[in-house]
Parts: sequence; C-alpha cells; structure tokens
Amino acid sequence: MRGKQQLADGRVKKPGFSEKPDANQLDWTDWRRASVSESSLQRRELLYTGNVQGVGFRYTARRIAQGYRVAGFVRNLRDGRVQIAVEGQAEEIDAFLSDLLARMGQYIRDVTDDQMRPTGEFSGFEIRF
Repeated sequence: MRGKQQLADGRVKKPGFSEKPDANQLDWTDWRRASVSESSLQRRELLYTGNVQGVGFRYTARRIAQGYRVAGFVRNLRDGRVQIAVEGQAEEIDAFLSDLLARMGQYIRDVTDDQMRPTGEFSGFEIRF
C-alpha cells in the first residue's frame, strides 16, 4: 500500500496523520478488504421514532460512529423519524448503537431494527440530507 501505513490492528492510516487514528483518517475500503471477511460483516437499518429531529441526533450519531469501525449514514425522514443504515462487524455496530442510545435515549420513543445482507457501498459514516 504505497503512501499508506498498515496499523497493528489491520486498519490503514492515510499519510500525514498522527499515530492515533480516528475514523476520518481511515481508508475504509482498504480496512474492509484487509481485516474483515465478507461473512463477518452485517448491515442493520434502524428507524428511530420520538422527538428525534431538531435535537442534534444526526450529528451526534456521526460523531459517535467515528469512534467505531462502522460505515453508513444517518438521515431525517419527512415523517419525523430518523433512519440509520450501518455496516460493520456485529460487535462494532452493537457498541456504536449502545453509545448512541446512551447519549440520545431520552429523545427516542421506539426503534425498529432490521438486519440485512451488507452491500459494502459505504466508505465512511455520513449525514445524508
């Protein structure tokens, strides 16, 4: 990997960044190829209901996701719900969602959580508009 450094845990660091990587420094495509087999990946799509818009939910979700090896998106829906699509290893997704619930749980009334086959379409975690 020319110009990139393989970290001890299998992640790939882009050149010019500090030794302590964060999600913005990782090349997610290389990380997926290098350290995770397709069979260990999962995709979950969640719909959050409650007072989840106008409270920083999307920005909090993105910030929390940057601390985990997950990729996907968060967006507001016209009906007042928030949608999250996330891919990664089950443990990473569970930890991310647990942290999100700890931070934003007071705004959430209900959650639907569907597991599906991962697509590998994401290169990081973003807010979609």
